[in-house]
Amino acid sequence: MARKYTGRAFIYIDGALYESGDDAKLTGVMGVKRNTVKGAQVYGFTEEVVEATVQASFFHNASISLSAFEALTDITVTFQTDSGPVFTLVNAWTSEMGELGAKEGKFSVTFTSADVDES
Repeated sequence: MARKYTGRAFIYIDGALYESGDDAKLTGVMGVKRNTVKGAQVYGFTEEVVEATVQASFFHNASISLSAFEALTDITVTFQTDSGPVFTLVNAWTSEMGELGAKEGKFSVTFTSADVDES
């Protein structure tokens, strides 16, 4: 039986599906980053808290307000994979807005949250 691997992700903001590019990324699912502790040999690791993020590009049209995207706070961002798993950032906010490219008609956004739920 063939396995289905993730090849696409669909980005929802407060339940609405947005027209996104094929470059979406999810980071910080564990909520911690493990840093190696080493000297003369490797001893183990320490952990530091990290935020969850979704980075994606969206196609721009007349119905999309870039300033509204930049002002988003207290939103739910859903990263739905085509292989089944769904990752949800709750109480998220826009932490970074990229530029709007005229040739491709896309702009990039990074959403950040304190945690992410996987289902």
